[in-house]
Amino acid sequence: MKLSMSMIESRLTSYEVESDIQEDERTIRGMRFISEQQTEFSREYIYIGRAADYLEDPRYANAFILASGRNNIVCWGYDYEELLNDVLGSFDFYNDAEQRLLLAASQHAPLQEMMCIVEEISSDPFVVFGIDGTVLASVTPDQIGSSRMRENVMVKKNLGADGIGGYFVDEAGVIHHDLSSVPLSMSDDEGVVAVSMYLYHDREPIGFTMHFPSSGRNNVLAQAIDSIFAVYLPQSEEFTSAYSPHQSQRLALADLMSGGHATEDALGRLAAAVGGTTALVVVSVASLVIQNRTQRMLLANEVEESRVACVACEIDEAVAFLATADNEDALVEQIAQHFNRKSLALGVSMPVAGFDRVQSAYRQAVFALGTPPVAGIRHCRDLALPFLIGTLQKEPVARDLLHPALGMLESYDVENGTDLLETLRVYVETGCNQSETAQKLFVHLNTLKYRLKRISEIASVDFKDRDTVFHIELSFKLM
Repeated sequence: MKLSMSMIESRLTSYEVESDIQEDERTIRGMRFISEQQTEFSREYIYIGRAADYLEDPRYANAFILASGRNNIVCWGYDYEELLNDVLGSFDFYNDAEQRLLLAASQHAPLQEMMCIVEEISSDPFVVFGIDGTVLASVTPDQIGSSRMRENVMVKKNLGADGIGGYFVDEAGVIHHDLSSVPLSMSDDEGVVAVSMYLYHDREPIGFTMHFPSSGRNNVLAQAIDSIFAVYLPQSEEFTSAYSPHQSQRLALADLMSGGHATEDALGRLAAAVGGTTALVVVSVASLVIQNRTQRMLLANEVEESRVACVACEIDEAVAFLATADNEDALVEQIAQHFNRKSLALGVSMPVAGFDRVQSAYRQAVFALGTPPVAGIRHCRDLALPFLIGTLQKEPVARDLLHPALGMLESYDVENGTDLLETLRVYVETGCNQSETAQKLFVHLNTLKYRLKRISEIASVDFKDRDTVFHIELSFKLM
């Protein structure tokens, strides 16, 4: 394992040290001794020597120095041999801890078991959350500075949107709306500092951590060691077991929406969660304000915990919900409660039958959502036919493929002062219902029958042929 200067410094607890750590990255893979008048040091090694040979200040006359790149640690009160042993012991300590984490990860050990190893490396509070904000495991949560955060973690609650906050501010005062794959030191609206990062599995975030350093020195250390933990924690039982409540239903749904397959066991739990397998709808939700993965999953968790039977998953930078058609209105209403209407983009699919058509329903919901997402609640059933017609209208040849009866009747009406084209339009729109057509045109039924006969004679229209009637109706919509 490569170490950082803060990791080595954390093991030098028995003596007085003075640190100047400017670039604390895990680059150190060995030890070297300082040669005479050496002023530049490789970041791949930690160099050890007498501080007086490196620093002119007389205060360092009886001190030793550890240097790496632009970083250095001055140590007083050390026996040279003891210092060498402590530095070498740092490599042994962290390598041993990593080997134990590796073994636990390979066995998919429970998170709390892995956290015991984390606790040996860092005494500060450390918490692992599911991507939806559920507390999965923790170390010394009673020492968390934020009373709100401490209470939620202690009783194993879900953080909720108010717990995670809308944003964090880093040390430079820059607002971060989301976490990343590297440890970020940020403070919340209460001023509580937390080093946070996502946990990844197959390049997808499945959870996140919060490390609460008790000092500035520990803050630097946390940023160095948290990336080590992040390699192994995603392999824990909570994240990898097919029977884990943090995995099964949501992973099965994401697989189905992506065109993949889910196990029969996972499909059974999914069916039980939504209340059936027929007449399923997918609702895709995007926020127009904050594109934040954790916020999206907090929304999913809160809606799932409502009275509406549904399952949610994150896919393509949005949250998608699956429910039965009977629960569609209640689900949409429940989601809308968590948004300002101006910031909500919501697309609803048409009903589909069976899990094998969930991917189609998801594509419908994304189509209704819009690209880019459009504010408001949009239903695929209202948009599908106009889209199909609009797509056909864009084809240059489409107008040439209209049913010839339309052109023939239009010319006949102009020459003879008749209204046969409008009669045909109303007739096909009513499903070829003569009584309803006569009422809409305000003509006698016999008059209508005469007109239909003339239409058949002039344009050779066979009203008994379904394809002919459909072609005519579509042609009117494309005009």
